[in-house]
Amino acid sequence: MAANTPVTATVITGSELAPLVNLTFANGNNTEVKVTQLRMKRAGISADTSLGNIYLFDGYKRLSDEATFSSGYATFNKASGLFTIPAGTTKTIAVRAQVSGTSGETVNLSVEAATDVTSDASQITGTFPLTGNTMSIAAATSKAAVNFNTVAIPADNANFTAAVNSVMWQDSFTATNQDVKLEYIKFSQIGSVPADALENIKLDMNGVIVATGQLVSSDVGQDLVFDLSAAPVTVTKGFTKTLTIYADVVKGSSKTIRMSIEKPADIFIKDAAYGNYVLVTVNSAAFTTMRAGTLTITTGSVTIIKRSDSVSTGVVLGANNVSLARYDIKATGEDVKINNLQIEIIDSTSSTYIRNVSLYLDGVQVGNTTNVETDNGATGYSTINIYQVFSAGVAKVLEIKGDIFGCASSACTGVNGLAAGNSLYAVVVGGSISNAQGMSSLSMIDAPAASVNGNNRAIGSGSLTGVKSTSYGNQTVAAGTDTKLGQYTLTASQYDNVNVSSMTIGLLTQAPL
Repeated sequence: MAANTPVTATVITGSELAPLVNLTFANGNNTEVKVTQLRMKRAGISADTSLGNIYLFDGYKRLSDEATFSSGYATFNKASGLFTIPAGTTKTIAVRAQVSGTSGETVNLSVEAATDVTSDASQITGTFPLTGNTMSIAAATSKAAVNFNTVAIPADNANFTAAVNSVMWQDSFTATNQDVKLEYIKFSQIGSVPADALENIKLDMNGVIVATGQLVSSDVGQDLVFDLSAAPVTVTKGFTKTLTIYADVVKGSSKTIRMSIEKPADIFIKDAAYGNYVLVTVNSAAFTTMRAGTLTITTGSVTIIKRSDSVSTGVVLGANNVSLARYDIKATGEDVKINNLQIEIIDSTSSTYIRNVSLYLDGVQVGNTTNVETDNGATGYSTINIYQVFSAGVAKVLEIKGDIFGCASSACTGVNGLAAGNSLYAVVVGGSISNAQGMSSLSMIDAPAASVNGNNRAIGSGSLTGVKSTSYGNQTVAAGTDTKLGQYTLTASQYDNVNVSSMTIGLLTQAPL
């Protein structure tokens, strides 16, 4: 029997997850022990129907499907293991139940004998029977009630496009009679996507993020746990709240997503007045599984977004290997191989090519350096082969570099066709171009779906201007040394840095009046 087993107390009929007994299992073996069966006996002035579904818990984590009493006994079975105890450690298991008896009844639970525990341990010992304290059942006419609606969002979607901040599950609930506190809620992801298909998962309540979580593999699909026990969220009686799960869907092409609350025991909502956990209802009736629609993820996609650090200042005429634009590039839905990118330079002259354009991914050049066609050329862009596989959900930095040198032909010989006062900007051309392929679906993909412009860059030459500082005007000074004779402000143009190596100072004298 665990030292923290619940003391004798009153449990409220119609409540959920009432704590009845805690059992501590100690593993003295040098290997972990797996418990596959546990049988509980009910006693007290009660009937089998005095308790509804009963469950095993490790903290807030539900370890079993529900069991029910028959002829005073309830048995938990799981061939793969109800729970395991690591070598040389102990584990405390809580037995919780729905309370459905009548006022005045009493109930306690026990493990009668070592034979009621099945495990792969070398032996099972203990002081049996292990009997919990007796609980009295009472009625509370004004206990809190929580009712959910039928989950309608999202609906079934056979062509769901993977995207950031997608709605995975949404429903509203109303608290009545008493204020309640949401402590813990577990969702089950029962679709076919892998656990790493969703990122940045958030639980939102009426526009406020109250918890974050991640998918963890379970017996069927994955579990998604939002643990708010450290700071439970209070919902005032009479108010309706909307819960929404948002997630970035980063992979899973042709796979499905379906979020669900499978059991009433997966929701810990406490009655703030009586202290019991509320047995939630759905549509003012007994709990039924709350499943969102099935989302079938379509083929992958590629997004290219201009970065905030993409330079927008002027560029120096004739400069080499200048950063023209920077983008974040990311595949979603599945890993995607991008075979090539179409690059265009828009300039304000009649030049048809820009010299020595190259592409970099995370600082490493991909593809060959080439003279890229401008919007004045025959096709208006040039294709650069890169043959790179982008892992779903992983952003890389794409940078376009080139010379500030315009050409009249692809050979890029002769004089510079650009001049100070002109401008240019880079474009990653998008549209129906089928330049990438999904690694799972094998479908052709447009990378990107629409063209993405870089910042416009003014072209100029380096220059330096000097003006007399207004903060130091005409002065009357006495004869002497180290006298300040003047103050000037030097300003370099936006196009280039200027190194001043020497300066000639002229002195204009004037005879006294």
